[in-house]
Amino acid sequence: MKAVSKYFFLFIILLASCKTVPFKVKDGNTAVEYKLYNQSIDFLLKEFNEEKDPAKQQQKAYELAESYRKFNDLANAEKWYRKSFDLKGGEQSMLMIGMMQKQQERYADAIKTFEEYQRISSGGFEGRKQSNQSRDALDWKKGFSKIQLQNIEAINTPQ
Repeated sequence: MKAVSKYFFLFIILLASCKTVPFKVKDGNTAVEYKLYNQSIDFLLKEFNEEKDPAKQQQKAYELAESYRKFNDLANAEKWYRKSFDLKGGEQSMLMIGMMQKQQERYADAIKTFEEYQRISSGGFEGRKQSNQSRDALDWKKGFSKIQLQNIEAINTPQ
């Protein structure tokens, strides 16, 4: 009987520890902290529009871009990285614009962006590397356009 009560007690402790604590997200930073990117976007958009200080707007734009990126909305992420860069976001914003273009397979645009990044960045190695990778991807993509598929009906039947 003692062993049963001991296991029952452990089961109750385990069950109690699995309970989630409900909380209400009230701002974009909290939503990002809890990885609730779909909610963080709404909060950060509101916070960006209410903010008057350009430096804080730039930070909100970058956080918005990060949330869109992590939510896998690359087009909006690129838009907000650009807005962050336009608000004096610096070279990291420019690099991320290129990365979003590259991930959307817009390699020609990405090459231009990475070349611009090389001009404004202190090191330039990352821009050169990403630019070369984009050129390789563009060449690779062009190479596949030479392949033509042809249906051989004698082999490929409806059955």
